[in-house]
Amino acid sequence: MRIRVWLLRWLLRAMPSLAEVVAFQSSVGDVTTLAMADLLDFWNSLHGGDPGTVAGDVRGVLPDLIDAYTPLAAEVGASFYDDTRAAADVAGSFSAQHAALPESGLVQEMISWGVAPLFRPDAPDPGLALSRLTGGTQKIVASGARDTVEFNVGQDPAQPRFARHASANACAFCALLATRGAVYHWEDTAGAKYHDHCHCVAVPVFPGTAYEPAPYVKDWESAYTAARADVGGKTKDILAHMRQTLSAK
Repeated sequence: MRIRVWLLRWLLRAMPSLAEVVAFQSSVGDVTTLAMADLLDFWNSLHGGDPGTVAGDVRGVLPDLIDAYTPLAAEVGASFYDDTRAAADVAGSFSAQHAALPESGLVQEMISWGVAPLFRPDAPDPGLALSRLTGGTQKIVASGARDTVEFNVGQDPAQPRFARHASANACAFCALLATRGAVYHWEDTAGAKYHDHCHCVAVPVFPGTAYEPAPYVKDWESAYTAARADVGGKTKDILAHMRQTLSAK
């Protein structure tokens, strides 16, 4: 009897509730919102200068802005990881470490892509440039939290996995990845793909605990099953089918 009670307690160890996951997602969103607000203030201060000057100013300022906010997102991710691990009552000590800052080359590549519409010979498009820069900045800053969770999943001797939590209005790509549950591990290229303005977060799930997806994931699972039945197993075809199915709802 004692063994059964112990086993039951082990199987029912705490996992992050949906409310806690949403709170984590919201905190990451708060950090990225602050970063984009600073970016917008900076952009407006440029007063529509010539493209070369604007691009140069962006290259000089935006990397520092990203380096200021990304560690804040990483701290949110590390705190969530440690809290989740503690609630799961995992044996052994382990403290989450921040993931490394994004490489400067990656940031500069994003900036080059972002400012490119300013140099269109026929019709420069500063609005598109700002949209690209805000989207790229949001993605990189949010990666501070996502990469931190994923990195620690790979370093933790408890050998957890991570699940992808997506918002109810997520795109078909994110919805598809969210249906797979806690199957992703560190350096999993599928689970760790994110796009600009993506609000997905990585959720650590430890052995002996179960992951509770949001209720709307059931609809995504149905859409995925229907897509496979209609178009076969190619991911590209499944995504196209899911985009049609989910957008119709």
